[in-house]
Amino acid sequence: MEAGIQQTGQIPFGTQSIRLYAGGSLTLSFAGQQIPLFALGTGPNYTILGGDISAFAGQTGQLQFIGNALLDNIFFSPTQIPEPNTLAFAALGAALFGLYSFRRTN
Repeated sequence: MEAGIQQTGQIPFGTQSIRLYAGGSLTLSFAGQQIPLFALGTGPNYTILGGDISAFAGQTGQLQFIGNALLDNIFFSPTQIPEPNTLAFAALGAALFGLYSFRRTN
């Protein structure tokens, strides 16, 4: 059975993203509009998630989390979240640089 929490309020002006710590899977919506969440990092028993909420800055509506997850540290940020492709390219570049450095020393 999935649980949900929601709260009605205003997204602060200037907000670019929402960020949170979650242990489990969940979905997020604002005023009935689905907000995709992307993994930004990990902790010992949680994932740091972020979603682009800039289109709703300054609007009032219901923010709703649904799923089987523990939530913590939910906050609005003036910083954009990186695109998933950007994260993938950065990880690939770091891996290639590491491989190049390793091969140079041997």
